[in-house]
Amino acid sequence: MNMPKRDSAGQYPKWIELCPMYYVDKGGLILCAPCASRDIDQSQEAIAADINWEDMRLHCEDCGARIEAACGD
Repeated sequence: MNMPKRDSAGQYPKWIELCPMYYVDKGGLILCAPCASRDIDQSQEAIAADINWEDMRLHCEDCGARIEAACGD
């Protein structure tokens, strides 16, 4: 999936068309939308995004927040 655009506050969306999003940084870490939106340094820049369809155990590898699944919650 292409990277979604940031909103006027510089935040990536948590949801796209009622589906929960997760992001992947350059190092391969899974990030929630708030962590992906932070501009810490280029190594943690989000480079990919996708919908979490079914992984009920998906968590942000930065802050530990659970990333909801579209199916099964």
